[in-house]
This record gives sequence, structure tokens and C-alpha cells, in this order.
Amino acid sequence: KTADVDVNTVVWSSTVSATLLYAAVGWLGGMSFKEAPDNMLELLESPAVGVTTRVCAAAFGVFIIGLGIPVFCVISRYNLFVGGVCSDGWASFWGGIFPWL
Repeated sequence: KTADVDVNTVVWSSTVSATLLYAAVGWLGGMSFKEAPDNMLELLESPAVGVTTRVCAAAFGVFIIGLGIPVFCVISRYNLFVGGVCSDGWASFWGGIFPWL
């Protein structure tokens, strides 16, 4: 951070921008179908949409959601160990093994 950067402006502008974009994408996705279910991913993987949409929805499920879980485990383990909450072995257990039990 440099001295001329206002932290509040950066944090608030990025938060508001991300919130508005997230809401717009959700609204547009919901408006594109007559009856949108609670889990839009199920609809996008159903035969009600084209093959390209189904492939992209499946790829999203695997690459974004599926691969995010191991990354979260590594981050949790690192934070537990570096923060001094657990030893290396226990941090590996709580961050990498316990979430899968």
C-alpha cells in the first residue's frame, strides 16, 4: 500500500461493484427461465438447455466448486499452523482431513 491509497475507498468501491455485478448476473439468470429453481446449476445441467450450456455448467461444478474445496483445506491448514493454534500435524488433521469426515 502506498500512502496516497485510501483503503476505505478501495474496499467499499470493490465491495459495492462486486455486489452489484453478482446481483445482476443472478437476476439475469433468473429472468432467462420461466421457473427458476433454487439451485440454478441443476437447471443448467438438465436437458432443458443446450449441450454447450450443460458442458459449461458441469465444468463450473468441477473446476470452480470442486477444486475450491482442496484450496480451502490448504488455506485452513496454513492459517491454523502459522497462527499458532495447532501443531503441524493437528493443523493437517483439522484443515485437510476433518472437513471430509
